[in-house]
Amino acid sequence: MFHDIQEIVDDLASYLGRSVVVEDERHALVAHSAHRQPVDAIREQSVILRQTPAEMIEWVTTLGLRDCAEPMRLPPNPELGAQSRLCVPIREEGRLRGFVAVLDPEQSLSEADVSYCREVADLVRRHLYGAGLAQQAQIARERELVELLLSDRDADVRAAAGASLISDGRLAEGRLVAMIVRPGPRRADDAVEDSILNRIIRRERHAFATRSLAATTHWDCVILVVALDALEISCPADVAMRVRDAVAPLVQAGVIESLPLVAYGDAVDAFEDVSGSYRRACLTARVATSIGAPGDSTLGWDDLGVYQLLVHVPPGELGRSSIDRRVRRLRDKPKYLETLETYLDFAGDAKRTAEQLALHRAGLYYRLAKIEELVEIDLSSGSDRLAAHLAIKALRLIG
Repeated sequence: MFHDIQEIVDDLASYLGRSVVVEDERHALVAHSAHRQPVDAIREQSVILRQTPAEMIEWVTTLGLRDCAEPMRLPPNPELGAQSRLCVPIREEGRLRGFVAVLDPEQSLSEADVSYCREVADLVRRHLYGAGLAQQAQIARERELVELLLSDRDADVRAAAGASLISDGRLAEGRLVAMIVRPGPRRADDAVEDSILNRIIRRERHAFATRSLAATTHWDCVILVVALDALEISCPADVAMRVRDAVAPLVQAGVIESLPLVAYGDAVDAFEDVSGSYRRACLTARVATSIGAPGDSTLGWDDLGVYQLLVHVPPGELGRSSIDRRVRRLRDKPKYLETLETYLDFAGDAKRTAEQLALHRAGLYYRLAKIEELVEIDLSSGSDRLAAHLAIKALRLIG
């Protein structure tokens, strides 16, 4: 009696003397055998990335693999570096749940071997289906608890949700931070939003220690609650970079086109305060989008500076009355607007501003003089400089 899918794969590989993998319905690796023969480039990449390369998926899809119900021999594809292989679909009540794939470069598997592979695929199906039901229940419970933790329910309800996540082995006690992971563009043929978000969650679980994160999804984002002490990392910024980089295999496999944006709140000490960290993570994500932060960047609440104040002003109010009307005159003069913003960002340091803009110092002073004339402000006045700086940042925030 086999206890798990890995045992099934190892037994089949030993019986056939060939390399075997089990993939899920999205061609993500579930289990693989030790290499019992030289393997092709596709198998090597699948094991390293835990995901079949995108070009291989595209090719086997054109061959009709995803639609077949019987074992299918795939021909070699030298252009992709793929040897011939036998693929046996795993289906549950007609629904595709994955594949058993056996390298067969000589196409020498007998009909008896193929029949045995079919039996093994059915055995994998039973393990996948049973494990899948239990896993779905665990995932549903985790997401329900995380959503309670992030909600505006009473503090005792949020604290109880946190205690349950601890007892379920999802999170450890200690400092916590909420993070929003927003993936970039997707492959055009992978339109099922949930599948991509779920794969991001699986990558995060694979990259992080147990009891260090709990997750849910919302719209087009993954939401993580990270236990910093379980990772022995005190800086949320370092965690955010690890969160972003953990999905690199999905980029390499072509599932998403670039690393995601990771926006995060501030670290808190109690479960009942995680909802506040989450709200600030949401505001940080809004700022990142509004100011055009790179899609693969990481940005924290503590990085926002004056945006921490401006983001609380309703966008409509920012657009009507909160922007110094004099600065609006530069909206159609981006060169001057950038010069003024850079100068104010560097606290009036002309040398650094000129270096940043690749300008001669004389050219910078000429621009600043023109800006003072156009905007009718005095850059030697602290009050005017503050008003102009706030106005520019408000303009950025409303796009």
